Amino acid sequence: MNMQRPIYFLIGILSLNLCFGQASDYERSIIAFQDSMNNYEKNPETTQILEEEFADFHRLEFFDIDQKYCVKANFQKLDSTRTFKLTYSNDPDVPVYTTFGVLDFDIDGFHFHLFVYQNSAWKDLPHYNHILFLPFKDWTNGNESYGGGRFLDIRFYDDEDFVIIDFNKSYNPPCAYNYYMACPLIPDSNHLECEIPVGIKTY
Repeated sequence: MNMQRPIYFLIGILSLNLCFGQASDYERSIIAFQDSMNNYEKNPETTQILEEEFADFHRLEFFDIDQKYCVKANFQKLDSTRTFKLTYSNDPDVPVYTTFGVLDFDIDGFHFHLFVYQNSAWKDLPHYNHILFLPFKDWTNGNESYGGGRFLDIRFYDDEDFVIIDFNKSYNPPCAYNYYMACPLIPDSNHLECEIPVGIKTY
């Protein structure tokens, strides 16, 4: 089975303008995003959770919300045509990506230099071709968050040299819930040598 992302990521993309707004408005936007993930997994028509585990599922767990992990990052677009899959799986439905750009930003004195990717199937779709994919690992993996890493989605604009990254809206790859799903291999360049204690926890 593939590692396609569920549709709830669009809620996170649409509410990025709240990143630097009032704390109460920001917290409500994150809670709405978390609710969308829970509703997706509690719906038997959309859930990624194994059938034999679904009856015991109640809700996903999240770190406390912290607005400082919503950051403005310098964005440099790359001219890349090489395509690849973030997995060893030969499943034809697994997304194919290109390395689209580089992000530079700081959190708590740490400087990060991460690569961001574009789903090749989305590049010509008007509603999706400005959405980029940021897979990452950090020191919470394997303890408080899923060992294989977490995902983020980011919107970019052609006339801007920055993007907004909100780690509070990180979510798990499908294989965190279902071992039949292809699991991602997070590139070494996107391994963060620190904890990112926000977003979704392990399932």
